[in-house]
Amino acid sequence: MFTANSKGKVIDSQIQLDLSYNYRFNEGLTNVNFTISNLTDEEPPFARLDLNYDPFTHNPLGRTFKLGVVHKFAE
Repeated sequence: MFTANSKGKVIDSQIQLDLSYNYRFNEGLTNVNFTISNLTDEEPPFARLDLNYDPFTHNPLGRTFKLGVVHKFAE
């Protein structure tokens, strides 16, 4: 027997808050970047797809942190 499931027919909206801080020092030769993606740790909305979310527009990882350091050496 087939049961129709209307859940996921319309994908709910999601607001994701990202925070990024960039700091330059050493006369502009060194750049440090710290980023928090999905600060509020929102789960992606349910969608009737293989992964139960829309992988083209959402990320299932939740809150993630990224640290980047770039240094330019004098020539």
